[in-house]
Amino acid sequence: MMDDNKQNNDKNIDTSMSIDLQRRLQHLL
Repeated sequence: MMDDNKQNNDKNIDTSMSIDLQRRLQHLL
């Protein structure tokens, strides 16, 4: 259970990071 939770958290962090990166890239364009 703990491992699953950590994996989910990591995935969520990855997702929000990529979304943030996409937003910054759009600003540059």
